[in-house]
Amino acid sequence: MVPDGDGATFLSSVRNAANDAIDTAQTAARTARGRLDEALDIVRPRMQPVDRGQQIRDDLGALFEDRSAEYRRAYDARDAAMAGDRIEAGAPHEALQKKAAELTTYEREAYVPADIMDSARKLAPETASAPQETGLVDMFGAPILRPQDAPPTEIPLSEALALRHGLTTRQREALAAGRAPEHRTLSQLSDELRSTIDDAMSPETRALDAQARELRRGVAADFEDGNLPSRILGTTARGRDRLPAETIGPRVTGGETPYRDTMRLVGDREGTRAAVRDQILADAQNAGAMRNQDSLNRFFADRAYAVGDFPDVRAGLEAAGASKTALDQAEDFARVQKARYGQGTNTPVGKFTRHDDTGVADAMRGVWKSARPGDDIKEILDTAGRSPENLRNARAAFFEDLARTTTNSAHDAAGNTVWNGRVLDGFLTNKKVQSVMDELWSGPKQREHLEQLREIGAALIDSESALRAKPPASSGTASISLQGKTDPALTATSVASTLRSVSRGQISKPIAGIHLLSGWIRGRSSKVQAAAVNELMTKAMDDPSLAASLLRKYNPRDAELMGRRLLRKWGLRIPHLANIVNEQIGGYGDAEQAFDNFIEAD
Repeated sequence: MVPDGDGATFLSSVRNAANDAIDTAQTAARTARGRLDEALDIVRPRMQPVDRGQQIRDDLGALFEDRSAEYRRAYDARDAAMAGDRIEAGAPHEALQKKAAELTTYEREAYVPADIMDSARKLAPETASAPQETGLVDMFGAPILRPQDAPPTEIPLSEALALRHGLTTRQREALAAGRAPEHRTLSQLSDELRSTIDDAMSPETRALDAQARELRRGVAADFEDGNLPSRILGTTARGRDRLPAETIGPRVTGGETPYRDTMRLVGDREGTRAAVRDQILADAQNAGAMRNQDSLNRFFADRAYAVGDFPDVRAGLEAAGASKTALDQAEDFARVQKARYGQGTNTPVGKFTRHDDTGVADAMRGVWKSARPGDDIKEILDTAGRSPENLRNARAAFFEDLARTTTNSAHDAAGNTVWNGRVLDGFLTNKKVQSVMDELWSGPKQREHLEQLREIGAALIDSESALRAKPPASSGTASISLQGKTDPALTATSVASTLRSVSRGQISKPIAGIHLLSGWIRGRSSKVQAAAVNELMTKAMDDPSLAASLLRKYNPRDAELMGRRLLRKWGLRIPHLANIVNEQIGGYGDAEQAFDNFIEAD
């Protein structure tokens, strides 16, 4: 009956396999962590926020100086060509007066600059000045007067341009201060004066002026119209930068319009590209884009205008995102393996490996007593590996619990272990036990061994008379148990009831005596039979040849088979056949029949 193998070895194999599974998962997680660290190092910003902002400011400042110098050279060339150009002295004042008349009274009083209007009026005096005294007298003694020069009819064109420059300066101040009505009024005056000046220019001067003005408008649009580059270069009244350097990078990459305005100007400069590249990586970190793939995709969607200009940044972030996903999966798997195989956890393997090498039987008992013993033993075997050695050791571990469960704690007179046939049969027919044994005894030879175990249990339960002591000619109802309990007929209550029945005349004294005596005889007989059968069962378990002989002679299945054959062939059952034979031999005598009636009545 005892299978080959070592149960403690199987327990150690399960524990080692579980630890290996946990270690393998944790090693994979550590490897994934290392790969993520390498990927994150590639996309780590290299510059500090202050350095990034200052780099962008320096590139914008250098570009502003270059562009400003360019348009100044263009204006110098225009001024050189305009030296001979002239304009009517009263034309600027007339142009300003004409446009001012079209304004509302409030706009004239509030927004038309009086100093510029006075300067325009002085360029075109209305009449000539009175003659001035020279301090001399003529021959008649009258003072000699020097006539005043007549007012010029034309003035240099540059003077009219200086007048317009004053207007444009006021325009920029109003725009910077956010005074829209004033800026609109000054723009109308400036445009009117500009039209008058353009009419007075020579063709050569007009071409140079258009070129200079185009350059100047470009500088104004790029650096003076309130966009981000103008705010980056803007200074306070004390000459300090309006934007701190550490705030420039986030402002550049924070929106599509600021990003386009800045990169359109200095996006081809290596310093600015490096700063913006670092800022995009810093934005990804601040946004938590590396948390998971969804966060990274959302960051790419939000910053598509910037990421698209830096393919290396996108590739690096995608690689880091893939490494983070791999790490999350590896860590999740490691946690699952730890929860599944960790010693002492509430899982089949965890509950099995919580026992040490001396608790193999307890470990196996926990398996077949679980809610799903078949699934639990499958997981345990899959963990250890279904090698022949592991299966052999697992059967040995199971048999340790079987032997402990189905043997009596006391030994017989010879010191041998006493097997309890009733418990063994009940153990082997337990559905949970059977589901475990079906997994452990899965091969053809193991199946044969399993069937032998079950046949031994069934044979022992039928041959163990100590289980159900039956007096001769009784109905077969159990009357005494193996635990040495007193027969119900001999308890104090039962004896007192029998005596009361005698005193009342319900039964005679001889019958009452026979009743009590039969109970005592049954008890003594059952104990003798129990001891004899226990000793016989122990010897049969130790001597396979004796067990085989008993099974061939007293196999209960033979009786069942004979009964089925009689019923199928003759239509008779065993009790009917016994009655027929009894009638043929003459039946019982009167005394025997009376005794049988008494027993049946009892």
